[in-house]
Amino acid sequence: MCAEQGVVAGFDADRVVSAASLVKVPILVALLREVDAGRARLDQSVALPPVAERVGGSGALALLPSVEELTIGELLRLMVVLSDNDAGNLMLDYLGLDRITATAREIGMQHTVVGRRFMDSAAAEDGRDNHTTAGDMAGLLAAVRAGVVLGQRSTQLVRDLLAEQQHAVGITALLPDHVWHGSKPGDLPGVRHDIALIETGGRWATVACVATEMYDRRHGADYSISVLPALSAVGEAVLGYLETEPVRPD
Repeated sequence: MCAEQGVVAGFDADRVVSAASLVKVPILVALLREVDAGRARLDQSVALPPVAERVGGSGALALLPSVEELTIGELLRLMVVLSDNDAGNLMLDYLGLDRITATAREIGMQHTVVGRRFMDSAAAEDGRDNHTTAGDMAGLLAAVRAGVVLGQRSTQLVRDLLAEQQHAVGITALLPDHVWHGSKPGDLPGVRHDIALIETGGRWATVACVATEMYDRRHGADYSISVLPALSAVGEAVLGYLETEPVRPD
């Protein structure tokens, strides 16, 4: 957890895990750095592949054959807010896997690797996957919130997209409406991750939780949903810290 006053706490924060859809946040940041540098535009149109070539799994684009092109800004919104895998793949293809990994390194994500497109099971079986750590993800959100990796407009866009999250069933699920929060979950069979930015009373914190090994191969049962109450309890605990910790002088 990283707060504005400089407090950092973690447990097993450098354990490398399959990133699932958490990796869509470094993709978002990498694209917005291109926008900030003038090498891409949010209103730039991108052609979508035929619906038969869309991967589905999460999001709406696989169900919308009449949608043939969208802007980068629209694709980023779908990728984060609905976790749309086809939007994510288009952004991966736009920048390239190596460039996104390199950007992650540039902004301090030492354990994050983008190694495959979404829903590419053949790549995963071949050992190519997307990896990250809780420490990398919490640090990324903290750097974004502090305004050190993106310009002002792009920073605000990240905040807006996280706040629009449509699958906020983890860390932020039980936070009261008056508390500003944004999040991005990720899940795979037996895997349930979540990251969040929480703000109240002039204080803020970033939180990242990763949970794995919750798939019972003997019975083909996925128990990852069982971790959701623990994730929401973490969110409540962080809010309690923010509401009680005295403000430190700069």
